[in-house]
Amino acid sequence: MKFGKSKADLPGSSDPSLYENTNILTINTFAGTQITNIEEEDYETIDETIEPIEVRDSHERKKKNASNDTIEQVEVRDSHERKRKSASNDTLKRLKCRFNVMTVLNTVVYITLISLVIFLFVPKSSVDSHWAQWSSWTSCDVTCGNGKHLRLRTCTNQFATTNDCIGESLQIRECTIGNCTVNGQWAYWSSWTSCDVTCGKGRRLRTRRCTDPTPENEGRDCIGESLQSSQCSEENCPAFMSAFSVTTPHSYSTINGIRKLNFSRTIYQYGNDFNISTGTYTCSKSGVYHFSVTLVKKRVDERNNQNELVRCKLYKNRQSLIYIKVDPTDDDTDKGNAAITQSIVINLDVGNTV
Repeated sequence: MKFGKSKADLPGSSDPSLYENTNILTINTFAGTQITNIEEEDYETIDETIEPIEVRDSHERKKKNASNDTIEQVEVRDSHERKRKSASNDTLKRLKCRFNVMTVLNTVVYITLISLVIFLFVPKSSVDSHWAQWSSWTSCDVTCGNGKHLRLRTCTNQFATTNDCIGESLQIRECTIGNCTVNGQWAYWSSWTSCDVTCGKGRRLRTRRCTDPTPENEGRDCIGESLQSSQCSEENCPAFMSAFSVTTPHSYSTINGIRKLNFSRTIYQYGNDFNISTGTYTCSKSGVYHFSVTLVKKRVDERNNQNELVRCKLYKNRQSLIYIKVDPTDDDTDKGNAAITQSIVINLDVGNTV
């Protein structure tokens, strides 16, 4: 059926979409009633019916908006919940770490307390220190000859309450491995000897010995010289002269098996080395000396008179140096004096006699 006016003709209607279901609602409202003529008040009834519909639509929109707000609130709550869970996990991790640290600390404290109780309250006799077994002997500290080796032991029990172990922790004994070959080495040089002269040039010596060590067991001898000499100089020697001349022998005497002439007259003497009473010259300075002997004899008797023969010997330390003789009777024509001279040059050391 149709009403007498279209929806566009409804008073107060500016938006046709607000009334798109008006025909259906109107039909439901007036179902079973035969309407033959719609009066003015009928339009008012329709308007009253349309207004509740608009209110319901407004409420529906509000509900939708409220639903959207609720969804946003739920999402916010979910975000907060996730944050709380993350914070809860971090807190749990920190608690676990603290728990582990506390567990370690408690364990250390317990061990310390147990050690302290053992140290303080366990009877001393049960924790006395004692020696461990001796170690093996070490190898000999030399490859040959006499040496030493050792062995050790330790004092055990870390919780000992008494003094340390009684006794020695180290033992040493001698060991021998054959005889070593020892090569000789020079000891230090001795000091220089004094110069062998008191004046002028001389020599001095020094020595060393192969005793540091001495060669042993087929070892090598020392290589090099054991004696050294060097020139030394003292102050210049003063002028020296030793000389004499004697004459007129008047007697002789036997001294130590040697017949010595005695002279009655000294011509000259320097150095006082000749003894006129014994006819002996004693050397006071080493050197080269010259001796000369002259015999003079005057013939006084016949030819066969043995007293005409004169002989003379010169000795050095009882060793004959010169032997001369003169016999004026050898020649019958010789009616006067007879003379003979002989000389010798010899080396004398201090103390030699002539």
